[in-house]
Amino acid sequence: MKSFLEPKTIAIIGASRDENSVGYSLVKNLLDKKIYLINPNAKEILGIKTYSSILNVEEDIELAIVAVPAKIVPKVVDECGRKGTKNIIIISSGFSEVGNTELEDKLLRLKAKYNLRILGPNCLGVVTPHINASFAPSKCFDGNIAFVSQSGALIDAILDWSLKEKYGFSALVSIGNAIDIGFEDWLEYFDADLGTKVIALYIESLKDGRRFMNAAKRISKPIVVIKSGKTSKARKASKFHTGRMTSPYDLYKYAFKQSGIIEVDSLEELFAVSKVLSVYPKTKNSVAVISNAGGACVLSVDYAERYGLKLADISKLKELDDFMPKIYNRRNPLDLVGDATSARYAHALKVLLEQENIHAILVIITPQNMTDVFNVAREVYNIQMDYSKPVLVCLMGGEKVRRAKEFLDNKDVPTFTDLRLACYALSKLVS
Repeated sequence: MKSFLEPKTIAIIGASRDENSVGYSLVKNLLDKKIYLINPNAKEILGIKTYSSILNVEEDIELAIVAVPAKIVPKVVDECGRKGTKNIIIISSGFSEVGNTELEDKLLRLKAKYNLRILGPNCLGVVTPHINASFAPSKCFDGNIAFVSQSGALIDAILDWSLKEKYGFSALVSIGNAIDIGFEDWLEYFDADLGTKVIALYIESLKDGRRFMNAAKRISKPIVVIKSGKTSKARKASKFHTGRMTSPYDLYKYAFKQSGIIEVDSLEELFAVSKVLSVYPKTKNSVAVISNAGGACVLSVDYAERYGLKLADISKLKELDDFMPKIYNRRNPLDLVGDATSARYAHALKVLLEQENIHAILVIITPQNMTDVFNVAREVYNIQMDYSKPVLVCLMGGEKVRRAKEFLDNKDVPTFTDLRLACYALSKLVS
């Protein structure tokens, strides 16, 4: 499996001079690697010599990436097998997703004949901070979350979003029709990968639900999943995407629960929860909320009720009284009121972190004139460094909280601008 993410030599079969083609994108993305270009109709591409067949390349090839018309794929896979190249990514589409199962059967026979490992067909490829073996536009930022998806286009969209948000991944993997390498293989690989702390999945359908469940149960790292195809119409649509009709959603829901998998309902939730779990281990459900806005306090109570967050009792903590305004009450959520200073936030956070009955804290900051948002963020970061308890931050606003958010993001403190999402992610940490 490592050869798909860290190959020493790569053959691009279907390399192209057409700047609008997949074959050209693959070449451009891999110019910093040791690549061999296969195209019988060209002498060179981007200044690199081409070969008419992988069989003409003298050096051993660790990974072959195939981007040729579907009908030619079995022929070039056979040549890979004869060459001794065991790892193949098939980008090409036109297989079971359009009803062409016969071609996939041919590939499976070649896999057995030559003992191959095949990723795809009908996939985007793989992207890591160190290699872009795909036709996606760029590599990703370095991180500790692995994302495995049945949809390549979703990876494209997520990659674009992650570059804007500076959200990092250890790898993004598109499995496409998954005739050979599927979710189970990647779960086992990333569980052993020291650079991965959380495994996130986008699932439309599973070929072998029991194998998937058994693999997931063995995994020691958190697994977060978003499942599409929950309705009957969506299940039919899935068949035209990956070539398989999904089972009724209740079966998946049961499988996820039995396997200890965390299921979410949106991509936004998927990566919010994954981020929190990549920073903190799961803990007990007894939380405290600090805010400088009464409205945010009330909203957080609503969300706590919705997502099953248990608010700890702080009514007897007289230590909180220092730095607090006369009108404040010792209750959870703790309202520091609108003129809250960074010193008031710091005092409250320290006191609450010291309490044995509090296992996680959500700090809400709104950009009021009396509150220096950036200084509060800096205090939160410095204080939480001395404790092992999870501290999440919700910066409600836009431009006035941007600098503070960038600061906390760079310090790997889970930070949100949406209070509902912050409470939701916290609920998955303490459940």
